[in-house]
Amino acid sequence: MKVNEFAPGNGWYTKIPAPLLNDKGQQYLVYRDEWLNQMDILLALEPMKKTKKLSIDLDWNNKEHQYQLGNIDFAMNDADMLLNIREYPNFDTLDKPN
Repeated sequence: MKVNEFAPGNGWYTKIPAPLLNDKGQQYLVYRDEWLNQMDILLALEPMKKTKKLSIDLDWNNKEHQYQLGNIDFAMNDADMLLNIREYPNFDTLDKPN
């Protein structure tokens, strides 16, 4: 199984599926490159050996404090699952923050 975890934060949830995917799968952390670089210490751990970084372009709107989604390109078309846990309710193209 190939799993993309979008916006992994500090990797708390990343630690759950990673060991399960080591034998028969792969996990990709999908986010902006500068944020993914903060995951290097975590990814050096043995249970994370098959977890990789997948950098994508993501446009953050500082004024409205939300992503400009448009069309996110995950740079692959054969993932089995997209894991997204820690996002706010205003994470879509129609909502505006209060």
